[in-house]
Order: sequence, then structure tokens, then C-alpha cells
Amino acid sequence: MVVSYRNKFIKVFLSSLLLFVLPLIPFLFLYIYGPNSSIEPILEYVISITKYIFPILIILAYGLYTWSHYLLAKAKGYSGWLTLLALINTIGLAIIFLLPDRRKNENIPSSSSASAMNLKTGSANSKL
Repeated sequence: MVVSYRNKFIKVFLSSLLLFVLPLIPFLFLYIYGPNSSIEPILEYVISITKYIFPILIILAYGLYTWSHYLLAKAKGYSGWLTLLALINTIGLAIIFLLPDRRKNENIPSSSSASAMNLKTGSANSKL
């Protein structure tokens, strides 16, 4: 598995989940404190703003979610066309997770650690 793609996948996937959940927080507070609480006017204001921001956040979240499919497919050594599985949401992600890793025997490090390893091996070879 390509480590750099895997690390990007984790960051992008968690960001997309955060963006999916973020607009729901005011509704959660309203459910917890009830409609007749002292913070109801504040929550109503936040919810009125959220209904305009909600579609934008969902579109961004779905875009990040789709990009995470691409990164996972690339990390496992498959074509980026598997990103189309994002159209079937969680089932598509499960399919990509269940695919065998084409680069199983090659642990390919990220580019920065690969250059560091080349520097170390180069200096060791020069001493011999």
C-alpha cells in the first residue's frame, strides 16, 4: 500500500465525516435542551443560518468523500476509475476496502521518507 495515499485517505475521509456531522450539532442541542429552554432563541438563529450553509457543507463533504475513494483505490494500486463506486456510498467504500492490495509485498513509503532512506543508504555505501 502506498503510504502517502493512505495517509491522505485518512485525513480526507475524516474531514468528510466531520463536514457531514457538523450541521447536525444545533439540532442535537435542540433535542437535548428541548424547545422551551433558555438557549432556544440562539438555537433558532443558528438553525436559520444552518439551513443555508447545510447544502454547501453537504456538497463539500460528498466531494471529499468521493476523493477519499480515489485515494484509497490508488493506495491499493488500482485505477482511479474505482472512484465511481462512491456513487453507491458505503457499499462502494466497502468494495474498495475488500479488494486485495496489489502492492502487498511492496511497502512503498511516502516520497519524503523514501528520499531520506536513499540518503541513509547512500552514505552507508560510501563508507564501504
